Amino acid sequence: MITAKINPQDLQDISTIMRKRVQLLGDDGNFIFMRTNRTLAKNLIKYTPPLGESQSKARAQGEKAVERDLARAVCPIKTETIKNPKLKKQLEDFRNAGDFSGMREALKRSKWNVEWVVPFSPEYHTSRAYGATRIGIRKASGFFTPEVDQWQKYTDEVKKHVGSWKSVWVPYINAINNTNAPGDKKATVSIPGYVKRNVGRYGSRYGIGYITANKDKSYALVEGSGPNMNQLNRHLSAAIRLTLNGMLREYRHLVKKALKTMK
Repeated sequence: MITAKINPQDLQDISTIMRKRVQLLGDDGNFIFMRTNRTLAKNLIKYTPPLGESQSKARAQGEKAVERDLARAVCPIKTETIKNPKLKKQLEDFRNAGDFSGMREALKRSKWNVEWVVPFSPEYHTSRAYGATRIGIRKASGFFTPEVDQWQKYTDEVKKHVGSWKSVWVPYINAINNTNAPGDKKATVSIPGYVKRNVGRYGSRYGIGYITANKDKSYALVEGSGPNMNQLNRHLSAAIRLTLNGMLREYRHLVKKALKTMK
């Protein structure tokens, strides 16, 4: 297990604001604590990739990114999209004959950036992605495959994994949703279906992300394990900073309002 590396001052500032709201404004401590957790949970879902103005757009963005990555790993030769009738006919003939070398030479003559034409295999993706959904590369591999149906079937399966990173936070969000805060009528944080379906997909490899109350400091850090915890730490830190900024704005507004009332 490793502990998330985040700015401890941000957590201290959050604790300070919650304490001031209780001491100076008379707010209920449990209510403030739970609402802060809920805000953080919303930010974690929103700002952990894939991103988008809405969760439906985020999912669509993630699926497009997956398809781009897979095309970079091994690009499908979709003859129906080729406008050159001569090249199209050559490729179809070579494909029907199972002549991958012939397809390669035909594509090279047409100035395609092709290294090899190969039967499709998921390994062309997994060997470069190291087991992750995304490859994170911009340069194409130079591998092409005429087995478009197999490529599409695998691509559709990988698209189902979009939302895996967001799903790491689900146990924490469920804990928040299952805790009632006095006077808080909006205590439920919604979890998109495409995120829910990926809960536990990585098993113990990625551990579980969670944040709990601490008697002394009000917050404990997130713990987890796995090769991508550094990326998850960055998303956590960003969500905490956004939550803190929102708390500061709200606190300043409430103080100004209280001062006006006192005049």
